[in-house]
Amino acid sequence: MEDKKEIELIDYLDVIWRKKLLIVIPTFLLMLMAGYCSFRAPRAVAVDAIIAPGSMLLQTPGGRLEKIQIVDPLQLAIQISQGAYNADIAAALNLDPYEVSIITAENLRDPQSPQYQRGTDLVLVSTVNMEMDKAQQILEMLYELVKKDLDEKIEVEAQNVDSRIEGLTSKIKEKDVEILENENQMALTGLEITDKNQEIKVQ
Repeated sequence: MEDKKEIELIDYLDVIWRKKLLIVIPTFLLMLMAGYCSFRAPRAVAVDAIIAPGSMLLQTPGGRLEKIQIVDPLQLAIQISQGAYNADIAAALNLDPYEVSIITAENLRDPQSPQYQRGTDLVLVSTVNMEMDKAQQILEMLYELVKKDLDEKIEVEAQNVDSRIEGLTSKIKEKDVEILENENQMALTGLEITDKNQEIKVQ
């Protein structure tokens, strides 16, 4: 029987050394292609902004100041993430709607948010685009549209408050008129009593 020769590590190294060009050249070419592709590929940039929804301070009939939130920050974040403003942004900036579709928003008061901040009303908005200027324009236009909506809501709320104040003022005037009529009635009653007293004295 013939003795079987055991393959040792030196045999492997010998084969690798003889075939070194078949290993080095493709590896080097792949590295060059990967570097070229990574430098030539368009780079996407992410731009963030923070929106603080407005609130109003109103004085209650009791004289206490009360803060009224114009819009719930969580609701605003959901509206932005669902694309409520995307069509208007694309139309205003003459962009493809797909470029505007990558807008995300999260309420920083939400405990599930990675950047959770307790007790805040801030909304973090971010977008991804191939061009920095476009991403900034998108977020600026989003800010303008959100501000316009909030201003309209503030105006409506202010009109409601004004109408409530007018209603309260008219009620106060009615009460003043009733008090004045009661005072006049009391004065007439006092005169009648005085006349009766004089008649009694005369009799």
